[in-house]
Amino acid sequence: PGYLFPQINLAAVYVQTERFDEAITQYEKILAHSPNIPGIHKNLGMLYSQQKNQNDKALEHFKQSLKLDEKQSEAQTLRGIIARLEGVIKGGGTP
Repeated sequence: PGYLFPQINLAAVYVQTERFDEAITQYEKILAHSPNIPGIHKNLGMLYSQQKNQNDKALEHFKQSLKLDEKQSEAQTLRGIIARLEGVIKGGGTP
């Protein structure tokens, strides 16, 4: 839909200006209407992991991104991040 690109751009501006909570909210709104966008899941995973230290939510979004597009250019990187986060969650360590 036509509203998608402005919403994605707004979320990117929030990230660039370090307004991470607002970026997360914006990305979540996008997924509420369009849940099958791998890049949005990847971006949310990065925000939850790096900015909020919510590895369980990050892992969920990274896995969903990969599930939606297993051949995306960053697929191998995502697999590594997923493996690392799974180890952190199971072991209670830090990423």
